[in-house]
Amino acid sequence: MNVLSGTSLADHRTEGRRMMPEHLNRGRSHGERGVSGNRRSPLRLLVFGAGGWAGVWHEHFLPAVADRAKVAALVDQDATSLSDRAAALGVPRSAAFRSIDEAARALRQGLDVDAAVVVLPPECHRDAICTAAESGLDVLTEKPLASDPKAAADIVRAVRSSGVKAQVMQNYRHYGPIRTARSVLADGGLGPLNLLVARFRVDYREPRSWGGNRHDHPHAALFEAGAHHFDQIRHLTGETPESVWADEWRPGHATSFSGAPCALVGGVFPSSARFLYEASAVAAGQQDGWKRESYRAECAGGTLRVVDSSVLVTVHGPDRTVESEVPVTAPPLTGHRAVIDEFVTWISGGPAPATRLADNLGTMATIFAAVEAAELRGTVPVARHMAALTGVG
Repeated sequence: MNVLSGTSLADHRTEGRRMMPEHLNRGRSHGERGVSGNRRSPLRLLVFGAGGWAGVWHEHFLPAVADRAKVAALVDQDATSLSDRAAALGVPRSAAFRSIDEAARALRQGLDVDAAVVVLPPECHRDAICTAAESGLDVLTEKPLASDPKAAADIVRAVRSSGVKAQVMQNYRHYGPIRTARSVLADGGLGPLNLLVARFRVDYREPRSWGGNRHDHPHAALFEAGAHHFDQIRHLTGETPESVWADEWRPGHATSFSGAPCALVGGVFPSSARFLYEASAVAAGQQDGWKRESYRAECAGGTLRVVDSSVLVTVHGPDRTVESEVPVTAPPLTGHRAVIDEFVTWISGGPAPATRLADNLGTMATIFAAVEAAELRGTVPVARHMAALTGVG
């Protein structure tokens, strides 16, 4: 079943074609609608997505900024999800749309919104984001940015030409243990990084337990899990890999997947440090699942580990090995709520967030390079994919 609105993947693909805008370049240019430059409070949001995972956003994440932003318009292909969510939020029927096309027409006719939030499956991101950007709306989108390199490049062009602000939901940067680990590594007390090892293991052996589209994705581990973990690797190291190699596979017993739920990836950073990434969505034993992934940073002066919710530093000296636990301070807002807060603050005149589109291209280039490397069974330069995304190089 599709996590967006309970439809089958085949149904979603058919409906997805109907949701695509008729002409992405028919939207008005930024400033022509006079909305983005005239901020008010609360901001009026156009949210692409009403049920499934988008429903979690509506019920648990967006309320964190309820005093500064409200849902004023909705888009969802499922009529029941759309009507139920619109009723719950007080969105009028005239601002509840069954397709991206319908929303695009309403935007051209002056739909009164300030910004867009995209919580659709990745294959629909390009059309939703481009429609919003070309209508002058700043955009916050779920990860990954896009389902393929061409779609991602189209998004970059639309955002760049319209001049709007765009941010990607990389919520994993906003948890206490990871923020603490990043701070320790950036401080430099352990010396230069030599190797970062990241491990993700979770049990999705039951059919559809990870959401139907993920079980059918040809690169489930690299794309669906990697959207989180390649960004985390970049976050912890402060670097984007220069090159990556990758291997992916489906074990014979992993009958719930048609694609590859397992992957090993390695790469080299500009600093000459290396990374290794191990991912398995069919782990039958020890679990290093969501927000419980393990990281190990081997540095010149010691080792840092993130284990469960703890951050540990180990230093080997001439007489003994000393291990200490680093105090973890939880940020005021975590995960999705923190990113949504950043977005609203940014488009209201505040500082640019770390996960803005310009930075996230490094994550997408790494993902696309890893997929290509797995297909070629070789090493692929990340810069080539970055150039394709940005049109530079």
